[in-house]
Amino acid sequence: MSFDEKSFLSDLSGLIEIKSVKGDCGEVNSEYPLGKGIGEALEYMVDLGNKYGFKTKNLDNKCIYIEAGEGEKLVGILVHADTVGVDNKWTYEPFKLTVDNGRIYGRGVVDNKGSAVMLLHAMKYLKDNDLIRGKRVRLIVGGDEEAGDWECISRYKETEEIPDISFSPDGDYPVVFAEKGILKIKISKKNDDKEFMFEGGKTANIVPDFAECSYHGRKFSANGKSAHSMEPHKGENASIKLAGILKENGIKNDFTELLSRANVKDFDVELCDRASGELTINPSIAKVYGNEKSLICDIRYPVTHNADEIVERIRNSISDLGYEVEISSHNLPLYVDKDSHLVTTLLNVYNEFMNRNDKPISMGGGTYARAFPNAVAFGTWFPEDESAIHKADEWWSLDAIKKNYEMMIEAIKRL
Repeated sequence: MSFDEKSFLSDLSGLIEIKSVKGDCGEVNSEYPLGKGIGEALEYMVDLGNKYGFKTKNLDNKCIYIEAGEGEKLVGILVHADTVGVDNKWTYEPFKLTVDNGRIYGRGVVDNKGSAVMLLHAMKYLKDNDLIRGKRVRLIVGGDEEAGDWECISRYKETEEIPDISFSPDGDYPVVFAEKGILKIKISKKNDDKEFMFEGGKTANIVPDFAECSYHGRKFSANGKSAHSMEPHKGENASIKLAGILKENGIKNDFTELLSRANVKDFDVELCDRASGELTINPSIAKVYGNEKSLICDIRYPVTHNADEIVERIRNSISDLGYEVEISSHNLPLYVDKDSHLVTTLLNVYNEFMNRNDKPISMGGGTYARAFPNAVAFGTWFPEDESAIHKADEWWSLDAIKKNYEMMIEAIKRL
């Protein structure tokens, strides 16, 4: 089960060099509906699939698949070729694969381009050694995971076969049996003070690390610490911090008050369940400019609750401020029984390889697994490693990649 590191790095290098950030990757047109860079990343994956002798299909440059084997039953592997953006805190070139001291660096090396190429190589090993028999394995590569719209998955479902069983290597080990619901809301009202301008955050699923404000010629700013929205406590929200600074300087209005209330307690959404844990909220994009004041919040809610309940609680908690609350996007939660064939099979593979006795976990992150029946997230991040996902200098260790490669081969065989 030898891992061809040179070939893997060569294939991944070409993919990392393609900037595939939705909204910031070139022209959007009929040929490239998600942006030229995303379309080129998907085309690159098709070319790799063809090079290694797989069956491939491109679905309007929104989604592609790469397939091996024959038979009625289909195992799906769900990955994505788009990435989040980058900031000026990188010390490595973000759109160039760099190998340094046993690690690879670049935007997407783990989330999720590296996983996509690693799984393709695992499928190649299985195909070349005639280990896919009587069934099919399909690597489904989407181009619209990070932005949350999932046009790619909608396009796939229009015409393509739904796998009998699936996993997404876009989460944590050992295996994720529950994913919280992901709810993005927009809180807004008409701006009645054109002298007050505020901007913090650019991406809904990242804790903002910088915010700035100007008011009657005075300028204020605050630095924070970025983190994934599924774990906002690991970051420091610059917009919330700046609202506090403004109050300390005698600047208080309904927007700074809104920001001060943008937490689970003051929004009256301290919700929790045994399966998936506590609700979290990230006030991610704050903007006051022109005719509108708006705050976009990324909420990860427990699997036993629902979006309508949460929106109503928030609406009531800020009714005195005069803001409207609307749902921008919503992905339903995922829950698969811990004793299911899928969960137990993947869990056994992980525990055997790692010589552990871990239990299935839940998470606040969202993967393509929630878009398909009988699907869960499996890997690729080990619990003992500090997460590099969505951060500057995103990295993945070569040792971890090799372990993943071997586990994925065994997981596909067993499924």
